[in-house]
Amino acid sequence: GRTCQSLYDSPRDWLEAIHPEDRQRVFAAALTNQSQGQYREVYRILRPDGSVRWIEDRAFPVRNEAGGICRIVGVADDITVFKRSADRNAALSRLAQQLGATTTASEAASVIVATAADLFVWDACYLHLYSPERNEIVPVLTMDTIAGRKVNIPQTSFTHGSRLINRDGPSSAAEAPVPLVPFGDSARLSASMMYVPLRHGSKVVGILSIQSYAPRAYQREDLETLDALADYAGGALGRISATTNTRRLEEEIVEVSKREQRRIGFDLHDGLCPYLGGIAFKAKELEETLLAEGLPYAPEAHALVELINNAMAETHRLARGFAPIELEAYGLVSALEKLSREIEQAFDRGSTFTCSSPALSFELAAALHLYRLAQEAIHNAIHHSQARRIDLDLRCVGSELCLTVRDDGKGFVVHAPGRTGMGLRIMEYRCHAVGGELEISSRPNGGTEIRCIVKGWRPNL
Repeated sequence: GRTCQSLYDSPRDWLEAIHPEDRQRVFAAALTNQSQGQYREVYRILRPDGSVRWIEDRAFPVRNEAGGICRIVGVADDITVFKRSADRNAALSRLAQQLGATTTASEAASVIVATAADLFVWDACYLHLYSPERNEIVPVLTMDTIAGRKVNIPQTSFTHGSRLINRDGPSSAAEAPVPLVPFGDSARLSASMMYVPLRHGSKVVGILSIQSYAPRAYQREDLETLDALADYAGGALGRISATTNTRRLEEEIVEVSKREQRRIGFDLHDGLCPYLGGIAFKAKELEETLLAEGLPYAPEAHALVELINNAMAETHRLARGFAPIELEAYGLVSALEKLSREIEQAFDRGSTFTCSSPALSFELAAALHLYRLAQEAIHNAIHHSQARRIDLDLRCVGSELCLTVRDDGKGFVVHAPGRTGMGLRIMEYRCHAVGGELEISSRPNGGTEIRCIVKGWRPNL
């Protein structure tokens, strides 16, 4: 923005044009390195119109016949386009890595907005998600500059947003078809604004906008950069939404299953067991009558009484499994110990339960997840593995908790195609629900070991 003649007339204007944040560094390098032929600096300059450009500046000395320096020759290249492209690619690469570690929409929004701050100068921004079920835009993050600080501004959902969010591509404020989102200072209008839809595949999942209170703050290339940022953001938010929906569905399935199991357990205990008890009482009376009269059918009546008593005992066992009163009354350690005894008594399998600390205490929700996980593993060992021995182990070493169910059954290939049954998925869900990871070790004819490992476990004291 300056003529060569103006710099000849006033050489110091070169130094004054350097961005204040870069000026001292460049000046120091010029004093020490130009005469040595080692001067190469990249810095920003401020043009007379206020715009910023990136310069790569190189200089070397020209010497006379005696070896003395007679002048310094410099070459300065405008590398603004290259620098912005390199910065953009680096920022988007960091964004992709950081988004991969996010698990919630608010976490992702914070990462996205931080990246936008590396790429643009902005005073206000918002990231909102679109709910097609309710035809609403649901605010996730809205920020504005208040008293020189960027602060989060609470927002509520607004239903007219679908007309904005479903547009074909990025836009400027002049093209906005609906009223814009109010920010912290309603009296201060944005002079520059960009917004882009966030897409996951072909599906629109949200909208991202950045705004400046300065006029003409953004160029077409800025809008293209924001659109590229939106591609990364949309993919991450779509993944998070799908994961959240899957987790919510799993929670609903498990909750419905828990309620149904409790209902069945109480129905068995309060409904079927009394009926069986009544039948057993009548059968016992019949046996005693036949014995008193010396009739030959008394042994058959006795066998009938035994069958009914066995059926009643099995019904009681099933009722306890569906609604484990032992768990609520005495805790997980006692319930697992009883589960091990039932393996021996009801299924005629060998079993032991070991625990590193019998005093371990658990919240009921976590205890129920671990108990049901053990139940499912035992069920699989008995009915699918043909196991003759099933051992349970619960131990806590430092901050790591591990529940292990081990059997000597026929085993299986863990990663075989098609091994994604509901039982395994529910065990994985229950393990994740307590903050753990499910590990399965098995091989054909070599038994199976299922472990729920929770790192960073904090016992319920």
